[in-house]
Amino acid sequence: MHLNSAYLYSLFLYVQIIKSSDTEVSDPETDDEIDGLTGFERGLQPEKIIGVTQIEGKLVFLMNWHGCRLTDLVPHEEANQKCPQVVIDFYEQKLVQNISSEAENSA
Repeated sequence: MHLNSAYLYSLFLYVQIIKSSDTEVSDPETDDEIDGLTGFERGLQPEKIIGVTQIEGKLVFLMNWHGCRLTDLVPHEEANQKCPQVVIDFYEQKLVQNISSEAENSA
């Protein structure tokens, strides 16, 4: 894998998201119980998206799953197709936060 500054920055953002949440991230290379499968592949239902970043130019969501403490990075195409309402809820939440922040700054 070629490590460039954009990739390293994405990795940094990913780590910051993880540190700021009380979740455990699945690591297919070290976690034997999941055998490298993402939440969708394990038959889990998405709970919510807790972050978004770009890795190697591709948009990915950091996703929580119902009944599971692990999180996964899910490509946005897969999330849009398999759980569109969860994606919409995430963007709506971000939109409301931005509007609130702008209102506070202009007051």
